[in-house]
Amino acid sequence: MGDHFTISMADGENLAVTGDWIDREFHVTRGGSDVIFASRRLLAIRDCYGIQVAPGFDVPTALAIVVALEQMELESRAR
Repeated sequence: MGDHFTISMADGENLAVTGDWIDREFHVTRGGSDVIFASRRLLAIRDCYGIQVAPGFDVPTALAIVVALEQMELESRAR
C-alpha cells in the first residue's frame, strides 16, 4: 500500500519514493538502498518529521525532498 514516486535529480540520477501517507512515513531509495527515511512516528511533536539521512547523501537535498513530499500530500488533501 502507499504512494510511489520517482524523483529525477539534476545529475540524471533517479530516486524512488514509497510512502504510507496514512501513517505519515516514507522511504527514498537509490539503487535499492534507503537514502532518506522520514516518519512522524519518530517524534511525538505534532506536525514534525523525524528524518534519517544516509551517510554521504546531501542533507539539504534530503530536507528539500521531505518538504516537497509533504507539500504534495497537503495539496492532495485540499482537493
